[in-house]
Amino acid sequence: GAGGAGGSSASSAPPSPSSLPRARGCGGSGIAELAAAVRSFAQGAERRRLEAAAEHLSNGREAFVQWCTKGAKVVSAASSQFQQDAEDVRLARDLITRNIDAAYLAHVFSSVLVGKFAMLCSRLEKLPAPDLGGRWGRHATRQVMERSMREELEQGLRVAMQESLEEVTTEMARQEQPSVDRIQRVARKGTSMPWEAEMKRLEVELDKGQLQHFAMHFFGSLSVGVLSGIGALALETLLGELALGPVGIIAGVATFVAIGVQNADWPSVRGEFVRQARAQHLELVRQAKEKLDFPGLCERRRRRILEQMDIILSRLLSEVAALAEAASEFARCALALQMRPKAQSSSRASSATC
Repeated sequence: GAGGAGGSSASSAPPSPSSLPRARGCGGSGIAELAAAVRSFAQGAERRRLEAAAEHLSNGREAFVQWCTKGAKVVSAASSQFQQDAEDVRLARDLITRNIDAAYLAHVFSSVLVGKFAMLCSRLEKLPAPDLGGRWGRHATRQVMERSMREELEQGLRVAMQESLEEVTTEMARQEQPSVDRIQRVARKGTSMPWEAEMKRLEVELDKGQLQHFAMHFFGSLSVGVLSGIGALALETLLGELALGPVGIIAGVATFVAIGVQNADWPSVRGEFVRQARAQHLELVRQAKEKLDFPGLCERRRRRILEQMDIILSRLLSEVAALAEAASEFARCALALQMRPKAQSSSRASSATC
């Protein structure tokens, strides 16, 4: 019993003091090593994460620098194109200012009208005798003949002036053609531009048909306006010497019987009328030139076109300025991103030295 009690007390005795530190020492060393391993792993993971992040940042910075560089080039190219377009519009503007020549257009009108008037006189020389309407006697029949010649002359003058003005607008269109070519070259380069609507309006304005309409509107109605006044004044000048006073009242009975009863001679009346008309054609042309006001026509035409060109030019130059600013911003961003890695490298080198 004593042995059993002794064995029982021996088996339940605590470990010796010498054995406890060794057991505790082995457990503390493992924990420390594990903690060190965990810290090392965490530090390595953090380092790899930072390295990967730095690599991604570097790649992103490089890609952004490339994007900024390409953006600057693209914007600069677009700006250069718009600058060329602005130069074309500016040149077209200068050509309109220089090429529309009022003096030359008046010369064209005069030359054409002289030729048309000569053809009109040749046609008048071949006119058949008009219907006398039952009238008789030299004075009465001459009045009928002169009235018929007046009507033919006035109608022919209107046609001649209409055709002369058409020649003027044709020549005016030729003077504008260099400007039209440059405007069309700008318009063909692309659509969806801020100035597209203004460009289309300008192209319509420079169209030859529109020019003809503009000139006719300036000169007024050919039937009741300028040409009517010119025709009346010209006829008054041309026929002033042909008008006869009343015959028979003062001339006496013998003269009335000898001359007044006979009908007027159509070839003589017609020939005298045409001769007087030919003698006065230069005066007619001078009056027409003064009345039609070619300097006023050219000035109004220039002002109308230049106003539209100035709007387009202003839009182009504003776009060029905006693109230049964008290109500069792209370049500044690219330069800043390229300089930052160098600054960071210098900072790390200084820290490592310290």
